[in-house]
Amino acid sequence: VVDDGYSFGCTVDGSFYSHPDIANHVTNMNSYGNWTCAGEGISNSHGDAVIATAGALDNNYGILGVAPGADFHISSYAVKGATTYYADHLANATNDAAGAIAQNNSWGIEVQIDTIQNYKNANSYTSTQAATAYLNSSGLTSSESSVDNYISALDNFQDTGVIVFALSNDGTFTDADFLAALPELYPELNEAWITAVNIDKTGSSGSYSYSLKSAPCGQTAEYCLAGDGWNITLPGYDASSSSVFYNTAGTSFVAPQISGALALLAEHFPNQTPEQLVDRLLASADNTWFTRDGTVTFGNGVQHGYSDDYGHGLMDIYAALQPITTSSLGRSIVTSNSNIIDLSSGSHDLGRSFLTSSRSFGDSIAQALDGEVNYFYDAMGSGFAYELDGHVLPQANTAPTINIESEIGKLQSAKSLNQFVNKKDKTYKNILKKKEISKNENSKTELALTLGHSAIPAQSFFNYDQYVFNGITDYNLPFLKQNDKGLSINSLFETDKLKLSLSSTTPVKENDETYMGDQKSILSSLEYEITDNFNIGLLNGIVNEREGFLGLDGNEAFSLKNSDNLSKFNSLKLQKNITNDLALTLTGTYAYSDFVGDKSSLLKSANDILSESYSITLNKAHLFGNDNFAISISQPNRVKEGYLTLRLSDLADKDGNINIRETDVNLEPSGRQTDTSFAYTKDLSDTLSLSLKGTITDELDHIKDNGTSYSAFVGLNLEHLKMGISNGTNSSKPDFRLNYKKAF
Repeated sequence: VVDDGYSFGCTVDGSFYSHPDIANHVTNMNSYGNWTCAGEGISNSHGDAVIATAGALDNNYGILGVAPGADFHISSYAVKGATTYYADHLANATNDAAGAIAQNNSWGIEVQIDTIQNYKNANSYTSTQAATAYLNSSGLTSSESSVDNYISALDNFQDTGVIVFALSNDGTFTDADFLAALPELYPELNEAWITAVNIDKTGSSGSYSYSLKSAPCGQTAEYCLAGDGWNITLPGYDASSSSVFYNTAGTSFVAPQISGALALLAEHFPNQTPEQLVDRLLASADNTWFTRDGTVTFGNGVQHGYSDDYGHGLMDIYAALQPITTSSLGRSIVTSNSNIIDLSSGSHDLGRSFLTSSRSFGDSIAQALDGEVNYFYDAMGSGFAYELDGHVLPQANTAPTINIESEIGKLQSAKSLNQFVNKKDKTYKNILKKKEISKNENSKTELALTLGHSAIPAQSFFNYDQYVFNGITDYNLPFLKQNDKGLSINSLFETDKLKLSLSSTTPVKENDETYMGDQKSILSSLEYEITDNFNIGLLNGIVNEREGFLGLDGNEAFSLKNSDNLSKFNSLKLQKNITNDLALTLTGTYAYSDFVGDKSSLLKSANDILSESYSITLNKAHLFGNDNFAISISQPNRVKEGYLTLRLSDLADKDGNINIRETDVNLEPSGRQTDTSFAYTKDLSDTLSLSLKGTITDELDHIKDNGTSYSAFVGLNLEHLKMGISNGTNSSKPDFRLNYKKAF
């Protein structure tokens, strides 16, 4: 604060005085030079009022300043002490406060800047010659070299701080005053400089009125900011009172509002340069109430209009602390080393960046990202810290465990289901062409092409027709889809007791954007009949998902496009035919998966992802005649362990460079979903069947807090007509479907 009229040298009842609203600042502040007690009244305690406006303490006493936590350095412009020239004294005071975020100047010389410019031009003077002449005529004796020293000090101060100058209170002025408009004489000062104009804002929301109560911004309009410094109450000094307040007005009390705001912004945006802080205040000011005379472009497409009288409008600190965006550049996430100068290329929109979790991951990703901090950047290049877990969209816990579409599609008679209770021979689906390579009385070897269904090793291992419950690959192995439409080349070798199959599957490209199939895979299955009633099966393979990863779906910064992944899995099946119409089947799968994201994705990689699933099913034919009953306990695929590597951005440095740090987060869901299910199908006639199904689900989607839920399904199968209704704990209302299908 460069001012005059401090009460710190005054006394009350013989004791040195400091107003309670600024007492702590007085005790801890730094200073340069000297001052004396100027006397009572607001005009003689002008410096106190300026300090209080900027930072009156949060002590529940009088007023509250804009930045009560700020530190202060004070000096007097009017008391130069032993220094010969005032300009040298001002230079010394400025240099002594180097490192401060703002220099507040609530003083000036009552001469318009255009007067100085005319004087300079008329006499062919330099800016320093003209400035020196008017400083001397105002009583602030200076030499040309001392003026140059002052200008250099102001220029150097802007390396770390902003110069704030109050405009004249003379309402007859038609332009800014001399000292406030120094950048018009010295362009090097037009870096981090704000002039303060006084606007009286009255009325109520929707019907405000605005009155100019000072000199206009004039030539300083492009870096001029308004505040309401009219009819306000501030601390002062009275010799007979320990504290006193006065009603006052002036740009002197607009400038410290701006200086206090700069302190707040510097705290919130520690990476911003003084020039950038100035830009934030100007670009966020309320300019909706006047006709604009011009526009300033701040970079990255941010523009803000100003008035020759009111500058950029009324300062809005709240708006300055919020992200400033444009139609072309919003809140940006960067995933590679960048600079805030150009955020339009290579950045991602925060609002459209999300990752939809899958059942396999449960809440593991949200838990892993809880407390992890990243930065997004607005169009002004300011960084905002936020927690990453808000990007993760969980699986909807309102979705029923029983999928009515799937159940309708699987409706069949009890007679059909009973055929597969312990059936050993299998019928493979969607075979385009089959060729027998060799055959003898003990074995046969075949080659087959399949399209529109999973490869033969998966069909053989899971024997889909045998399962009355969830489509087991979608349920247990998200990287294998029962109805994958890719093209598979299969080989089969069979003996009486052994079935061995191999396959290679690849998606078929239909056009530039459409594929038949989502996975590339190499699979092998082996099934061996140990006894007539006991079979063992092994399925293993490697799978590459064309898009996605274990059911994840992402967008913008979390996009999974152009990524690469590989899952390696081993599945075991044990099947015991207890009787001719009672079978027990156990399956279990362990899988290791890895993922490498696109170079522009926030997801760099997923590493050593171990997932597991299991099921145990008891299937009984002819429980009460023409019916089929099954009961199952299962756990869908669940990520057990592993970690993600994220590309997170640090806060930009003073040069605007944004560094990317790679961060690992461990994965493990909070819960373990288990489904206890039963299914019962009864043939009411040769053409009509009734199906019932119920499921009790604990910790849905592997989320512990999801508790227990229930789902149920009732279906009728009548030749070409299938209908069903489902409901459950997580359903808002019953769901009904009716399908009719007939081939001609």
